[in-house]
Parts: sequence; C-alpha cells; structure tokens
Amino acid sequence: MTNGFLILILIIAILAFSGRIQGLSGLLIFGLILFFLGWFTIKFFWIILAIVGINYITKSMRPKTHRRTEYTYRTYTQQDFEDFFRRAAGSQYGGQYQRRSSGSYGNPYARYTEDLTKYYMVLGVDKGANKEEVKKAYLKKVKEHHPDRFASASENEKKYHEDQLKTINEAYDKIEKSYTV
Repeated sequence: MTNGFLILILIIAILAFSGRIQGLSGLLIFGLILFFLGWFTIKFFWIILAIVGINYITKSMRPKTHRRTEYTYRTYTQQDFEDFFRRAAGSQYGGQYQRRSSGSYGNPYARYTEDLTKYYMVLGVDKGANKEEVKKAYLKKVKEHHPDRFASASENEKKYHEDQLKTINEAYDKIEKSYTV
C-alpha cells in the first residue's frame, strides 16, 4: 500500500468516527476485522491447513455412530426391593412365588407379576375383588384419611393420615395396573 492510500483511509476513518459520514463507522470496523482475519489467514495459512487436515483425517478414522444415549431413572421403595428378593428366592427354590405369565415356563426373562396381597389388605378387600369393589373400597379409605378432615388435628395425626393416604394411593395404583396387564 502506498502512503497516499493510507492517508485517505485515515481521513475517512476520522470523518466516520466523528459522525460526519453516518453509517460508515460500522462498515469501517467490519472492514478492519476482515482485514485482520485476512492477514492472519495468509500469515498462518500452512499452520491452519495442517490443523484442518489432521482434524479431517482423525475424524474419518473414527467409527461413525449416531446412537443417542438416554438415561432413565426409576425410584424404588424398600418394599419393592424386598418383594424382588422374595420373588427371586421363591422362584429359585420352589417357594410360593411362581411366574404367572402365560407361555413363560422356563423363560428367565419373562415378565414377573407382583404379589398384590398386601395391597388388597390395605384397601380391605378380598384378593379376587373386581374393579368396582376395589374402587369402592379405595374411595371409602380416602374419605377416612383425607387431609381436609384433619386440618385442625395435631401434626403427628396429620402426618399419620398423610402416610396412610400415600399407602392407599399406592395400593390402588398397583391393583389398577394389574387389571390392565
């Protein structure tokens, strides 16, 4: 570049930043950034080319997998663990917990069925009760232990009835799910 050209650019820059030529200051800054990036690219062209080449080669050597890993977490209660081990011990040693899935005889991967006896006991119905009986017993138990009935009770009593209601809801959910399986 010649000295005259540099002086012309300097005059335009001064006028642009003083506000005399509006809109030119942004263009001037953009031009300076492009000039710097261009100078940098030309100056270090071989280094940039080597880095891009190495990156291309290493990527092409990696196996191309497009699998996405998803993690799901389920919380278990102590009762779930106890039931699991009780079932496992029962099915191994000829105990009372047997697989009840049809067509799963001898299949270790068959879906297990949960012993719902304790849940029927919570609701106060017989083990062979139908959906209507279970629902009626559930609604009766919920009325007995609903928190609105114990709004003025002591904290211990409120806590007791809340725990009872959680147990009742869990029992009803487990029994309802068993009807849909």
